[in-house]
Amino acid sequence: MSRLIDWLGGTEPDPRLAEGQRVNADADRCIQCGICGYNCPVGIQVRDYARQGLTVTDTACILCGNCVAVCPRGTLSIGLPEVSGEKML
Repeated sequence: MSRLIDWLGGTEPDPRLAEGQRVNADADRCIQCGICGYNCPVGIQVRDYARQGLTVTDTACILCGNCVAVCPRGTLSIGLPEVSGEKML
């Protein structure tokens, strides 16, 4: 797994990210494969958020983008959470 993390760019957050950005999910695209959580270097169960279409609010998230990069369905994205109708756990 360390080779995958190195290939994806490490475990440091991208310094170009704006303050307040989070990993967001589209539940309609999630197939619950679990690849996102398996590739999380801090052990967040991203699939639990993704299958419900929730914003990842776990404070351990370092916004490295590994989960976004490995998702085969494009379920996850990094950005500012929606203000109206926002789903957060």
